[in-house]
Order: sequence, then structure tokens, then C-alpha cells
Amino acid sequence: MKLQDLLRHIADNVENGKGWYKGLECKNLSNRPNWEDVVDHHDWFKLAPRTHVVNGFTVPAPEVEAPQDEYFIANIGAVEFHHSSYWANHDLDSRRLKRGLIHLKKEAAIANAKAMLGINPDKD
Repeated sequence: MKLQDLLRHIADNVENGKGWYKGLECKNLSNRPNWEDVVDHHDWFKLAPRTHVVNGFTVPAPEVEAPQDEYFIANIGAVEFHHSSYWANHDLDSRRLKRGLIHLKKEAAIANAKAMLGINPDKD
């Protein structure tokens, strides 16, 4: 991660009353990072995947911005718990985005659909 992006993320956290390290993953460290790590090893950091809780299961959070190309929809009625589509900027695409159904990874869509049904997404 670029130092400037890392510092912007930290500043946003502080401005919003969160811990400065919230939403970050840091390789090579088993405990909370310190400021020396930020400055000396900014390449160790990356944004943690966003998650949310559905029916008590923590699953990947849906996209909040329009995808560039193919996307996957959490679909509780589908045999495989997902459907794929391509962003065409239609009303249907916008509605799916607003409803929190769009994911960039098939596995994320499947996990969300299973959680919606109360099925543990971590078990096959």
C-alpha cells in the first residue's frame, strides 16, 4: 500500500472517531501495529476486506460502487446461490447495487445468499 493512501485511511479513521488501525491488515505483525511500522514498513499494510453481518454470520460486504465489468448477485432462489451479470448501467443494475446484492467475487455472493437463508456459509 502506498504511504499516502495508508496515511489518508488513518486520517479518515481518526476523523471518524475510530482506532487509527481499524480496517487495516498488517502482514509480518501478530499484534496491533505501531507508528514506526506505518512509516518504515507501509508496504506491509493493506485494507482489510469489508464485512457485514447477515443473520448472525459475518460475510463479505456488498459493493457500494458500480463494478466495471462482470459481477455476481446473491440469489437465494438459485440452485448455486448466485447469478452472474455484466454491468450495463441499467435500472436493474442500479437496483441490485442499491439493495446490496452485488459482489465482485462469486464466493462472496454465495456466502451472502446462504447467510440470508440462515445457512452457515463456512460449511459445505
